[in-house]
Amino acid sequence: MTVISAAQYRRRMSRSVPESEHDARSGGLVVRGVTKRFTSGRGSTVALSDINLTVDRGQFVTLIGPSGCGKSTLLRILAGLTDADEGDVSIFGESITRAREAKHIGLVPQSPALLPWRTVLENVELPLQLNRRAGRTPSDNADPREILAAFGLSHVLDKRPDQLSGGMQQRVAIARAFAFRPAVLLMDEPFSALDELTREVLRHELVDLWQQFRTTVVFVTHSVAEAVLLSDVVVVMSASPGRIGTTIPVGLGRPRAELVELSDEFRAVETDVRIALREGWRHGAS
Repeated sequence: MTVISAAQYRRRMSRSVPESEHDARSGGLVVRGVTKRFTSGRGSTVALSDINLTVDRGQFVTLIGPSGCGKSTLLRILAGLTDADEGDVSIFGESITRAREAKHIGLVPQSPALLPWRTVLENVELPLQLNRRAGRTPSDNADPREILAAFGLSHVLDKRPDQLSGGMQQRVAIARAFAFRPAVLLMDEPFSALDELTREVLRHELVDLWQQFRTTVVFVTHSVAEAVLLSDVVVVMSASPGRIGTTIPVGLGRPRAELVELSDEFRAVETDVRIALREGWRHGAS
């Protein structure tokens, strides 16, 4: 096996997007008038109300808001795991059903969800083994060994999940999502269970990888600093019912500057997000 550096791998991937993928990756992710209700013995609850959102190709967009505002529900609708009661969603010109069949959607959940009896390499290979009927050729996918190397995991390929730290497990889960090179990557609070120091490391690793791959990402978090660091756009949601309150462009430039979190510009965007969150809380309480 030829060993390459992470930088070499990223340059190779940026040049080698198959022609069949270009059409699927044109346009944007569009949510129009999406409403979702949940019914129980106590009646019906509106989880999401008239959600309208557009994510341009190659954008990193973060959803932030209080618990119960429907962030994860919206992500599940985008992933095709839950149906909207009203409205529609298209991903790069395709329906959710078609995008799922073509494996254009990647999902990183809150927990790594690694199979404990499989090694790191076998966990990352699993989606490629299960999805051979998706109309994709081997060249459409990333080499699992190479993408694990890009995440700094070459030395743990043969280890099992219980032999890894929480941060390393989450790196494996993200590598697994990248392995079939999805057109859009949905990330549902993937760092929420980690300590703050590990979260900070993984945030910066994700920023660096996104800078190389420019995958379209919709990310969910409760952390204002995390949202601002990662994103091109922060979408602030409010609850009761879940709706989009404010959309805030970050405007910090790419690639991010070293210690950008300490800059006045970063703190100004943080302040804008916090004000929007508080306005949403007041709206939900009224």
